[in-house]
Amino acid sequence: MNLKETYKDADQKLNVVNLCNPVSSLTFAIQDHLKPKNHLIVPNSRSAFNIWEKLKDTDPVCSDFTLSKYYSASVNNNFLNLPIADGYVDPQAQPDKKVNDTLLVLGNFRGTGNQVLFRKLLYFNTLGVCFFAFGNVKMLGWMYCKDVCKYIAPIGDAKRRNNTILGEIYSDIKVIAYEEPEKKVERYFQNLPGATKLTGYRLSKRLAPPNEAICLVEFQSNQNKYDMDYPEVVHFIVKKLYMLKSSPVAHCLAWLGPGAQEYFASKLPQELLNKHNNDLTIEEILHITQLYMDWPFKPDLNVELYADHNITVYNMDEER
Repeated sequence: MNLKETYKDADQKLNVVNLCNPVSSLTFAIQDHLKPKNHLIVPNSRSAFNIWEKLKDTDPVCSDFTLSKYYSASVNNNFLNLPIADGYVDPQAQPDKKVNDTLLVLGNFRGTGNQVLFRKLLYFNTLGVCFFAFGNVKMLGWMYCKDVCKYIAPIGDAKRRNNTILGEIYSDIKVIAYEEPEKKVERYFQNLPGATKLTGYRLSKRLAPPNEAICLVEFQSNQNKYDMDYPEVVHFIVKKLYMLKSSPVAHCLAWLGPGAQEYFASKLPQELLNKHNNDLTIEEILHITQLYMDWPFKPDLNVELYADHNITVYNMDEER
């Protein structure tokens, strides 16, 4: 992972947005290594805001950080509008570059609440909104080893569900470094290309509860990976197909609407219908999506697809 090669002229154009990160080595390493033009800290609580505010006032190393007034829990599809308007960051759209070199997102995705944020960002990437409206944005973050499995599970694995599929369709997710994982998930970390196993000093003593191994994950947005005309419908299809764990595709298709089983039975080969959902390839899922769009009696999806799921933005200046 050669970040200096990826983010050339970082001091002139790179904006780092740091989501709900504690005071960790990753934050300072990125700042020291890349020396970005802007580095915005988005705390996840009032107490975290107070800690960073004190550090900025007392530690010269933190003087180059900008502290956001908004919680990371406020991240919604329009979240960057506020920091851009405030002059904190100025990313540029780069849809044709392999990696957008004007925006890098850092995150702490350890624990239940922060996993919710990661899944939200995964969904935003499928729609090309929020950070991902600028195209091909890279995200780096800490995650528990037991949690990352659902994003890297191979075909046929029980953990291969909607998170895995959406990650594969719209991005490239890989583990950069990891501690010795728990026995029940260690198979996911065998023969990972390019991943470094951390030995000796155990990071989780400082960053995680005892016996919780952590890893550094790279999420590279790649919205043009597959040729698709209906990204919102793809998300709907994936959600419905994986409502049940390791179930035959023929049964899962019933969730797509009345008459769906009969319709798809006339369009898909029996071999595919007999597969379990965790055995489906991305190409097969996209084929099912296209058949769904061709179905003359498909249900109206407007309410499910376009309901407003935005989250209120909480301004720390207004907190009581």
